[in-house]
Amino acid sequence: MTDISSTRSSEPKDPEVIDVLFLEDRPDDADLLARQLEDAGYGLTWRRVDSREDFVEALGAEPDVVIADYNLPGFDGLEALDLHLAQGGRVPFILVSGVLGEEVAVEAIRRGAADYLLKDRLRRLPTAVARALEEQRLRERGRLADERIRALVSHGSDIAAVLDTDFRFAFMSPSVEQILGYHPDEYVGSPVTEMMQQHVHPDDLELALSAPRALEAGHQVRHEVRIRHKDGGYRWFSIKLSDHFDDPAVRGAVCNMTDVTEHRHIEAELEHQALHDSLTGLPNRALLHDRIEQALGRTRRSGRPVAVLFVDLDRFKDVNDSLGHVAGDQLLIEVAGRLAKGMRETDTVCRFGGDEFVIVVEHLPPFQTPRSLGERILGLLEKSFQIDSAEVYVTASIGIAVSDDGQEEADTLLRDADSAMYRAKEKGRNRCEVYETVMHARATRHLDLAGSLRRALPEDELEIHYQPIVSLDGRDIVGFEALLRWHSTEHGNVPPVEFIPIAEETGLIKQIGKWVLDETCLGVARWIDGLAPCVSVNISPVQLAEPGLVDHVREAITASGVAPDDLCLEITEGALVHDPEAALHVVDSLKELGVRLSIDDFGTGYSALAYLKRFPIDLMKIDRSFVSGLGVDPTDESIVSVVVEMAAALGVKVVAEGVETEEQRDWLHERGCHYAQGYLFGRPAPATDWDKAAVAKVRARLV
Repeated sequence: MTDISSTRSSEPKDPEVIDVLFLEDRPDDADLLARQLEDAGYGLTWRRVDSREDFVEALGAEPDVVIADYNLPGFDGLEALDLHLAQGGRVPFILVSGVLGEEVAVEAIRRGAADYLLKDRLRRLPTAVARALEEQRLRERGRLADERIRALVSHGSDIAAVLDTDFRFAFMSPSVEQILGYHPDEYVGSPVTEMMQQHVHPDDLELALSAPRALEAGHQVRHEVRIRHKDGGYRWFSIKLSDHFDDPAVRGAVCNMTDVTEHRHIEAELEHQALHDSLTGLPNRALLHDRIEQALGRTRRSGRPVAVLFVDLDRFKDVNDSLGHVAGDQLLIEVAGRLAKGMRETDTVCRFGGDEFVIVVEHLPPFQTPRSLGERILGLLEKSFQIDSAEVYVTASIGIAVSDDGQEEADTLLRDADSAMYRAKEKGRNRCEVYETVMHARATRHLDLAGSLRRALPEDELEIHYQPIVSLDGRDIVGFEALLRWHSTEHGNVPPVEFIPIAEETGLIKQIGKWVLDETCLGVARWIDGLAPCVSVNISPVQLAEPGLVDHVREAITASGVAPDDLCLEITEGALVHDPEAALHVVDSLKELGVRLSIDDFGTGYSALAYLKRFPIDLMKIDRSFVSGLGVDPTDESIVSVVVEMAAALGVKVVAEGVETEEQRDWLHERGCHYAQGYLFGRPAPATDWDKAAVAKVRARLV
């Protein structure tokens, strides 16, 4: 099947128009790929094919670039690549797949693919196409340069010389003056070794001096060396030395010298592009791997440790979102420059990808620990960056892995440094962590839990437990909080503090949160009516940022028939202050539905009273970390007292979480706290356990 699209151009002035051949069996995917390129400023003429025959035919039209899906009916992307190469392979071939294993990706690059992309990272497509087209232009320039060189040779524009039996110059072609600036007479009669010592680059001299000896030994001689021009600069020459001593017309050795400087420069430029990041100019991931392997080899020989530091910029997305991607790229360039200038010449600073950098430090000085090295790098970023008219501050999370004997693999050091970096993120960012063995086990468990959590909802492993909330004045149950529990068949009972962050990180919290909201609302209508007037449901920061949250809440209320004021939505303090204006809009919309609103874990965030008084909240929940110190820690007591007084000033009720002792209950009651929740009153339990008898037991404890 073949689809052909007419040329479509985007808004930018004078866009580059390219002809793209999509090998894709899904028309929607091809259209998505085209839109990615159009949005980046390309004008497109494109064609989609999905069969082997149509693909071979379409290659004959000589598109500018081929973008191929890996999974195709009847054949795969690697077979398509082979067909492309069999047709000459003159244009870039980019492989795209939903799931592409590392081995397949490496094999594709090895066979000649220009790049590969995962479909969930299509934002890289315009960059990959731009790089592939630029590399193609460079290769074309190299090919044309080779053709020019051959033309020059055929027309006698190369340098030709004849050496006599004593290896003195008997003849030098006139072209030497045009190419190297010397008159032929400056060579004739001079020993070739003497001219080599005067004109050949010192690094190439040994190779050049070996040529006459190799010829005498009967070997064919072909070398590339640098020869000094009369202006002092060096040019690369391919030199071929042939034995014609038995030829009566020559009676000497013929030396043909071809100027390959331009070709060498193009090769060097292509090699540099292959091994360096196009944005920052730093070594890229491919070169980094080689640098680490070399450093480990030197460590094995010297016994001096090598450190790998994984540097991830904190909240870099905020810069892109607020200032734009151009400013984000400029910040990456500035950070790269500051890191490179702050390290030794023997160290390697690499851009690993996105907002991640890796630094390889060899021969750590005895007075410098890995942690102090990481803190020094954090210090390099403390000063602000001037991006256009904006003053931008950036911090980083740094993970450090050290090899003392060089026995590790490069990939192992990178993995360990990456694990340590994520540990630094978990501990609050803007810090460094040194790898410990337990980090790998933690990272492995994190990955396993993420995979299992995707199956938890469809396999009915999630359950909602309810914990009572009591009034400290009336000594009665005033509500329940819905708390999510995961009974994994593979991992056992996984605590919420472990799986909720994974759900938020993977985006599963959207699906799980909607299920919890729906089930809780149905539960209120089914069993809690008459037991308590209100049930609280936690809303994740990820959910709060979702455009459809208000609609989900409205639908849950309507479908269950629950009264809106029987539902209380708990939102963490941090979620409200991350983007106060956006949060205020959502909270106002929720309040219009008639539900109650509570700030959860109050005191753990950084909210200001000026913000809080703008939110139409009904309750504040004091975090259990402060309640546990009542009667023990004067600081916690002061904090709780201030929160109760602040709530009173705002006209908001207060709930204390984690109340476990009668002393804590009495202390809170005396300070004017309205409600409490904790093991003292009742542990979380499934809905089926909360019958009227169970509620009566709780009430009995309150008397």
